[in-house]
Parts: sequence; structure tokens; C-alpha cells
Amino acid sequence: HLAFWYLLLGPVGFVFFFIPSYLFNHWMFAHINYYCHPEDETGETKAANLTEGWYYKIANVLWFGIYYHGNHHKKPTLFNPRNYAPT
Repeated sequence: HLAFWYLLLGPVGFVFFFIPSYLFNHWMFAHINYYCHPEDETGETKAANLTEGWYYKIANVLWFGIYYHGNHHKKPTLFNPRNYAPT
């Protein structure tokens, strides 16, 4: 997998494009899973939708409802969990 990207992008492209995007991807995954599973009073975690604040509003538009994580847990196959309508 790494060899493919290295050969495709070359050494400069690999260092300046692949590595930063890989690190950003892992950081976003950790951020979403940490903040979208807050603890309640009993110490249990439950998936939540993050919609308040300028960052979450912009991120949900740019990345198709990525912080609607509670909806994602209810219906994981949705492309945009922001469009989830309970039946």
C-alpha cells in the first residue's frame, strides 16, 4: 500500500501530500470518536450529535454531517447522517 503511493506520487509528493493527509485522517478519526462519545453522569458513553458551535456547523456542511455521530450509530449506511429521519 505504501509502496504504491510512493511510486505514484514520488518522494516529494509522498512526503508533502500522502503523509500529512494520512496523519490528518487519523487525527480526525480520533477527534470524532473521542468528542462524539461523551460520558454521562453514570460514566457510560453514548454516541451524540455535535451541532452547536461554529466549528461543528461548518464541519457538518463540508464533510456531509460527519459530527452527526449519534445518527451514524442509528443508521450506519447513510451517506449523510444529518439527513437521518427516524421511522
